[in-house]
Amino acid sequence: MPSGLMAICFSTITLMNIANGALFFRTTVEAGVFIGALLGLAGLGLVFWPEIAGFGLHSRAGIGLALSLVATASASLGNMVSVRHKRVAIPVIESNAIGMAYGALCSLSASPWPRASRSSTTRAGPTARPWSISPSSPR
Repeated sequence: MPSGLMAICFSTITLMNIANGALFFRTTVEAGVFIGALLGLAGLGLVFWPEIAGFGLHSRAGIGLALSLVATASASLGNMVSVRHKRVAIPVIESNAIGMAYGALCSLSASPWPRASRSSTTRAGPTARPWSISPSSPR
């Protein structure tokens, strides 16, 4: 996926933050802020137009675009959690510790390591240790 398109995907976080703030916290959407976000997005679109024009939605590129937008939406939801923590006066260090703990648990749950089969006779996959030295390997 072209870096310019990736920049535009992540810049949609401003619009997502505006929408999520209105949805979760009932904040009013100021017209100037919304127009500024749209102008910024349009400016990035103009800067990276050659990359955008050459982009096709074939299977791998479409998946990359979808994952980029999902990641941006996830970051926006993380910003909303941060706003909530600030509103209920959770200190920054504790808030970061909570966020890192949840992030670590999510990463661990998504990793293939805990589900690896220990009965496999092959050395490929998550249980492989390519750095180990077997007795038959040359020295």
